[in-house]
Amino acid sequence: MNYIWEILLKARQTGYFDKDLFFVQAKECSPWYEQSFPCINENMISNPVIEINALYRFSDIFQELLYYKENSEYLTFLFDAAIHILAAQETLKGLSKRDFYIKKLIKDLEKGEFSIHTANTFQKLEENKKRYI
Repeated sequence: MNYIWEILLKARQTGYFDKDLFFVQAKECSPWYEQSFPCINENMISNPVIEINALYRFSDIFQELLYYKENSEYLTFLFDAAIHILAAQETLKGLSKRDFYIKKLIKDLEKGEFSIHTANTFQKLEENKKRYI
């Protein structure tokens, strides 16, 4: 689990409701991961308080908020609400990692990243067949 949407999906499988989870900015976190579990390969949600590194993908949104949040209960709850909104939005899109990679590969094929001949042939296919290629 590397992203908040993966954490949310795993929590749902474990029996937690979204409203039971409370997201907080981790005090100590890796700059390379969004999740901040004690074990990097954690695959279970065992605590409703989830520490994350919001600066991993959302630094534009949270860098100011996190700077002032230290002594503010209001901003702590605002942070949690914002993360819930972002996580819900990501999970509602319904994209898995595989879907994301397929979309990226389709764009690259259409742009001619691999070859112009491949791009010309690929663009002639119907949209639903591109996904299977």
